[in-house]
Amino acid sequence: MREKSLISRCPGGQTLMAGFALAAVLCAYCATPCEAASPQGARPTILVARFVLLQTAPADQRYDVAADDRRIALVTSRARTIIARSGAYRVLDRGPKDAAPPYSYMSCHACIWDWAHSRGADYVLVGWVQKESRLILSVGMILLDAQHQTVVKATSTQIRDDTDRMWLAATDYLLKKDILSGAARSGVEVEKFAWRQEVGVFGR
Repeated sequence: MREKSLISRCPGGQTLMAGFALAAVLCAYCATPCEAASPQGARPTILVARFVLLQTAPADQRYDVAADDRRIALVTSRARTIIARSGAYRVLDRGPKDAAPPYSYMSCHACIWDWAHSRGADYVLVGWVQKESRLILSVGMILLDAQHQTVVKATSTQIRDDTDRMWLAATDYLLKKDILSGAARSGVEVEKFAWRQEVGVFGR
């Protein structure tokens, strides 16, 4: 399929952020997802934040602003639908704050945990699309454990076509191949990501 030829997965699930300084700290993940907060046998709950568009192209080369905003809404909706249909999590209503948040979840460390706790969520999925040009884009996602305030999984992929089809293909790929592929196990090491307010994204 064309999607496979145009999507290149990042080695080792690492997040590609061209030009960003990335810092990683290893920590032990001491509880399984279902042990975090949900009753035994119940599906863990998750909030899926609206995806963020990171424009790294020069200002005079930023086109299709309306199309970009529409596609952000499209991939956000797709992520929620795929996660809900997977049966792995119960997707929660995001609440009124998510309609017009007074802050960026991507640049506020504590805000994500406060938001998750206020909604009763065990996990939060945040995602972004980085757009360097119409031909160079990447889509990334991070799954956060709201109870332990750690990163469970992080992944990204590059695409080479600025269309609805490719944005959706990348979203499907990351969710099915990484985010929803198995659960974190007790004792495995995960990387704790540092929030970088100056770029408004998680740095690795």
